[in-house]
Amino acid sequence: MKKNYKNLWAMLLAIACITLSTNNVQAGTFDRVHSILETKCASCHSGATPAGALDLSGDEALVYENLINATPSNAAAATRGDKLVDPGYPYRSYLLRKANNGLIHEADGGVMASGEGDLMPPYGGGEALTNIELEVIRQWIQYGASETATLPDNIEDLIEDYYTNGGYEPVPRPAPPAAGKGFQIHMGPIFIAPGDEKEFLQKYNPRFEGDTEVTRLDVTMNETSHHYIHYKFDTPADAAAADIGLREVGFGADLPFGGGSDFVTAWADSDNFRLPGGTAYFWDESTVFDLNYHIPNYSDELILAADLYMNVYTQEAGTAIKEMKGNLTNNLLLFITAGNEADFEDDMNNGQQWNLWQISSHTHQLGTDFDIFNKATGEQIYEGFYDYSGCNCNVGYYDWEHAPIKEFQPYYQLMPGEGLRYTAEYNNTTSNLITFGLTTNDEMMLFVVQYTEGEAIPFVLLDSESDQFCASQTAAELTVMPDGGVLSGPGIEGGIFNPSLAGVGLHTLEYTFDGITSYYDVNVTAGGDTFEVTNNNNTLAAPAGYDNYQWYNNGQPITNATGAVYVVTSGGNYTVVVNINGCEVESEVFSFSTGMSETAFNKAGFSVYPNPFSKATSVNYTLEQTAKVSIEVYNMLGQQVLKTNETTQHAGEQNYTINADLDSGVYFIKVAIDGKMYSQKMVKE
Repeated sequence: MKKNYKNLWAMLLAIACITLSTNNVQAGTFDRVHSILETKCASCHSGATPAGALDLSGDEALVYENLINATPSNAAAATRGDKLVDPGYPYRSYLLRKANNGLIHEADGGVMASGEGDLMPPYGGGEALTNIELEVIRQWIQYGASETATLPDNIEDLIEDYYTNGGYEPVPRPAPPAAGKGFQIHMGPIFIAPGDEKEFLQKYNPRFEGDTEVTRLDVTMNETSHHYIHYKFDTPADAAAADIGLREVGFGADLPFGGGSDFVTAWADSDNFRLPGGTAYFWDESTVFDLNYHIPNYSDELILAADLYMNVYTQEAGTAIKEMKGNLTNNLLLFITAGNEADFEDDMNNGQQWNLWQISSHTHQLGTDFDIFNKATGEQIYEGFYDYSGCNCNVGYYDWEHAPIKEFQPYYQLMPGEGLRYTAEYNNTTSNLITFGLTTNDEMMLFVVQYTEGEAIPFVLLDSESDQFCASQTAAELTVMPDGGVLSGPGIEGGIFNPSLAGVGLHTLEYTFDGITSYYDVNVTAGGDTFEVTNNNNTLAAPAGYDNYQWYNNGQPITNATGAVYVVTSGGNYTVVVNINGCEVESEVFSFSTGMSETAFNKAGFSVYPNPFSKATSVNYTLEQTAKVSIEVYNMLGQQVLKTNETTQHAGEQNYTINADLDSGVYFIKVAIDGKMYSQKMVKE
């Protein structure tokens, strides 16, 4: 029978037209944004002389026209470079910053600078925007501030749920570089539904005022993140051709490591990349970045609001001798049949001398090994089983989620035409054919290198295990390479860094060898005064906010007692040593003589099961006689998160089920029986 393709195409065209027509009448996210502004802001921003010369009382089309890429009437905000709404740049959008009600961080401009006026609404004025309303506006701008499109993936519903019921804890925000030292890029938050996985590109113009050299890049991102790759567009025309706002990665125009952009460097984990002395990334004033962030959400319940922060440290153009470059080499020809192991190899060629500084690899979850060799000599220069930054040893397996990063000190010189050969092994434990793909359920085989070209310069390094020092220190260890150079800067005396001599503050140290200088920023802090330990029902507590804690009894460290609180089970003289910004501070001695013994715990038949637990656990105890009982739960900061009323209970076995909505972490549960306290640690997964 002959198929009637003409009728088939007519039917498909009709369906497409119906779909297109339906999409045209659906309200986009700006419809909600307009409603928020109309309800909360239009009372002041309307009439013949609207506040800030901004009329928000018109219809959607007019309000949109009044906002998009419009220069604020406020001179300070205009000088800053803000627009009322700058599509793709929420933190350069004066409307969002001005309406902030505590959601937007100070480092993103959430606090009005001098001359920018007060936050809206003014004191005594209308009702402030809620976090949900502010987040809808922020996401609308971040995704490109479309007049008609709706935010994808039910993001508006995720926002409502996240701010109503909670989700993953936000990643702690790092401090930006000091004034004059660089700047911070904030990508996010990006909302990922439970069990979902997303990868995005985002065009970002740093608005350089001239040529710039970059000597250090620090990236902080959520622990569940898969990778962050930093690209820059080849030309201004390539940048202009890319869409504004978050672009979801896929096999099409928005494919990463595609044409039109250069690879700079990549991270699989939060890390600090400080370039060797005499080298820098060279970025001219027309440079525009393309930020590539891959974020799985492994939870089946919690919404992830993923943030990424990159601190960019700069120096004056013309300071560095060599440009640091990056290369990403990718093998797309992967075919791994179900239930089988497979290995692959591929080559990378270099036309001129490369002086390798850093090298790392990347696979997805089926990867079991990754090795890299000098193709010409056969010398292995990278071992996937090796932990280069930790134990500096072979750990016996390949950690695909945290692939090792090797830094060559000095540079590894790859002569012209020698090239690199890279091999990878996989074990397909699934029942599917696995090929190259963009999600963690697919596979990849790639490696990245950082290098300079041409004749190598001496590898000059100034480093330390920490850049935080205490003002009470008189000598601090620094690493220099090679020996024989000159160390200089505040607090340098006899070739040794003396933090107490440098004094409290941020200082730049220098190490110069053969005319090449490596710089290292250190922070000297005053630490803090000694403090008292408090006791609440046999639970000792130190003040919250320190970097780490270690409890001692009679001068001996207590195993695993590293939280802000410690439940006492025996008498003694207790102290806790805390650390903040590199300074150790010891508490005053707390003498305890009435702690509960293990015998008392056993006699009470006290237990928590299951422990650890994911949703609920049962507190079990035995009463020898009728008693008054109450139960309390404390977190590691000593804050009470649950308390029951005191009730009279009869002799025998008793239990109480805890199914409170607790965050993951360590807790202490305390059962008071006729005023006598029984305590135990429990863990919520």
